[in-house]
Amino acid sequence: MSGDRSVEAVVVGAGPAGSATATLLAQAGHEVVLLDSAKFPRHKPCSEFVSPGTERLLTRFGAADLIEHGGGRPLKGMVLQAPNGDRFQMEYSSSGSRRVAFAIPRLGLDATLVDTARCNGVEIREHLRACAFNRSAHGVHTLTVRDRDGKTGQIRARLVIGADGRHSLVAHSLNLQQPAQWPKRLGLVTHYGNVPWSANEGMMTVGPNGYVGVAPIAPDVVSIGLVAPMPCASLGSPGDAFESAVRDYPTLARLLARGERTEPVRGVGPLAHRVSAVAGPGFLLVGDAAGFLDPFTGEGIHRALRGAELAAEAAHQALERPGPMVNPSPAYERLRQRVFGPKERLTMLIQLFVHMPTLMNYVVARLRRRPNLAAELSNVLGDLAPAQRVLNPMFLTSLLRP
Repeated sequence: MSGDRSVEAVVVGAGPAGSATATLLAQAGHEVVLLDSAKFPRHKPCSEFVSPGTERLLTRFGAADLIEHGGGRPLKGMVLQAPNGDRFQMEYSSSGSRRVAFAIPRLGLDATLVDTARCNGVEIREHLRACAFNRSAHGVHTLTVRDRDGKTGQIRARLVIGADGRHSLVAHSLNLQQPAQWPKRLGLVTHYGNVPWSANEGMMTVGPNGYVGVAPIAPDVVSIGLVAPMPCASLGSPGDAFESAVRDYPTLARLLARGERTEPVRGVGPLAHRVSAVAGPGFLLVGDAAGFLDPFTGEGIHRALRGAELAAEAAHQALERPGPMVNPSPAYERLRQRVFGPKERLTMLIQLFVHMPTLMNYVVARLRRRPNLAAELSNVLGDLAPAQRVLNPMFLTSLLRP
């Protein structure tokens, strides 16, 4: 590998959050290195559903062409199916006009965002794994890296940004990771081809032990994201766990039996995790590295890109301050709480519904009968409206009353 480097900021992890953060910092005039252990394009476990509120962010970060030229499939809505088979269709609108979600393969999306970072002057280092992070009291911190040939080197930076996912090396090095006590679930994702899926919409089905999401990413290919209790991990390989868990959804299992799996089953777990701090002297966390609850609301890509905006704003302000030590906290913590806090509370409430099938049956039936409330909730889940609108007592009372 090439010699050691010294830069203003180094971003560990070139997924959506890392690539977007690096892009914004470079646009603000900072020297940035973005590294990842993979070579892009690469596969990534993901449900591949993108909420309609994410379109603005995709445009800002250079992925608009991906949507316009066939890299993403527009979806008019998402069908939510309760454990008893009752259904409610979420459709999205903003300012009186219909909005759509998208099914976008991560293979193309992540590569596009990396290319955008490169075009904005970010130094991209692929096949480079972060091995250790050491902070210095003098304000220049050291990231030890290793290439695929086993050669090691060092990158020194005033700020190290961890965008390296649930098992973040940056968070682990600082003893920040805090496994969540609830819910404890495993995510299993794959693609199926030759599956008859005529509807131009996704589907989320809640079962007795979890849920499964289906997003049609091409006319004859669907992306399957199945979330099940962690004990299913003891069943062997991710493929074995998937085959066992999908039996809870007999209609889907019969549909998949008519097609063929075109990708290996990839597992991610545990899904929920927390960190004790998202920023501090010399470091900042963004994306899943900063904590994650559950993918049920389909906000992963939106949260990653919106989080990148917050991270880049806080990082830029910290880098511009005089003095040797760069410290984005507590400004970054306040930004994240203001922007993400209400949606996190809503997500936790929805987890209670998912965990209690009888309650989910009740809520879906009420949503079908109360279209105005259903439309409001759909727009919140689609990242088109603030979560405060559905967290107030009047909304919840109107939804849950008989």
